[in-house]
Amino acid sequence: MQLTMIVGKGKRITLEIIEKLKLTLDKEGLNEKQVSALKKIITDTEEYVTYNEWGVGIEIASDNLYEYSIPISKSIQEKFKEVCKHGNLKDSYYKSLEELVK
Repeated sequence: MQLTMIVGKGKRITLEIIEKLKLTLDKEGLNEKQVSALKKIITDTEEYVTYNEWGVGIEIASDNLYEYSIPISKSIQEKFKEVCKHGNLKDSYYKSLEELVK
């Protein structure tokens, strides 16, 4: 018998955000501090997902992306909006990212 892992929608969207953030690491224009912060954001968010605390991961990731002024794509910001709506998280976690969209 094969076991399949059940992944909830919030966790799945958070994993999609992590993958998109990893692609951001390859973008030009990030300074060393931003690259270092983004790597930590990715690692920390992955850890929260591992422990099924994806909502906490999203909150912290959003705060840190904003704090370090890390430019993101519109699709990342939209994924934050989707996961916030799904998980009943504060709108501020995706709205604050609007000014980072490049």
